[in-house]
Amino acid sequence: MMLSTISKMNYRRINEIKSEAGQVLLFVVVTMTVALALGVGVSLQTISTISDVADTDTAQRVLAAAEGGGERALSLKQTDLANLANAKKANNLPGYQNLCAPAFGDSVTGEFLCKLNFTPAADSGDPILLESQIGVEYFTFNKETQDGTPYYEFALGQNKVKEVVMNESKSIADIKVCWTGEDGLFYTSYSNSANFYRQDIICPVVGCPSGVGSNAISSTASDISGFNQCATLSTGDYGTTPKGLRFRTLGADTRVAVVTASPFFPPQGIKITSTGLLAVPGQPPIKKIVRVYRSFAYAPAPFDFAIYSESELSK
Repeated sequence: MMLSTISKMNYRRINEIKSEAGQVLLFVVVTMTVALALGVGVSLQTISTISDVADTDTAQRVLAAAEGGGERALSLKQTDLANLANAKKANNLPGYQNLCAPAFGDSVTGEFLCKLNFTPAADSGDPILLESQIGVEYFTFNKETQDGTPYYEFALGQNKVKEVVMNESKSIADIKVCWTGEDGLFYTSYSNSANFYRQDIICPVVGCPSGVGSNAISSTASDISGFNQCATLSTGDYGTTPKGLRFRTLGADTRVAVVTASPFFPPQGIKITSTGLLAVPGQPPIKKIVRVYRSFAYAPAPFDFAIYSESELSK
């Protein structure tokens, strides 16, 4: 009787062991699956990080090449840059040898560019070669409104002067001047003609301060995004054919936009377009483009004291 009971108990125990045998295997499989998933996740994250680092490094290199080309062009004298701009679509390329070599024609635009190569140091072990393709041209406007109207924008700091080039041989129609902030502007126009200049205040929207002459120009709210107020200057405000129109802020730093539809509004400076390139075998090259606007040289702020003076200045 007792043996029979023991046999039943052993049989039951054997069955329990058999029924639990698969749980260990299942636990091992689940553990390995979780570990594998974690390993794959870490590996993918590592690969993604390495890829991001590589992409960032490549982008920084190409951007540096574009900026290097722009800085190289900026180091040239204004006469050399003017030669480059004048030779943009000509066979004669004076001045390019001072910038980079060789010069070549762009098959898309038909314009002449020049190439500046960036090679790593001989002992660096870095195999990556970069280049910058540089184009130089004149610019009249450097921004445009949302509806596509072009304008010339520049920064104007306190005690600084900015000059806008005018056409001394052609009369320019009305010019709209817009700026930021709540202060006014002071402007002066001049020409090569003896004793020819005009100067006055463009009052802010809030109105002219007391004591300002009746010839002051009142501004209105701006219709150009990013600017607070605007005023329109006519030929009666700055003269028929001035050489330059100089602006000062009457308060804090500001940004100024000059808008005109006149076909006689002349170029305001040199536009340098530098394209950094990194060749990738079997793929289009990686590009970064940097555009630099360099205004024409003009007399500094102290020159205005000679304009303001009604008599000769002592030497």
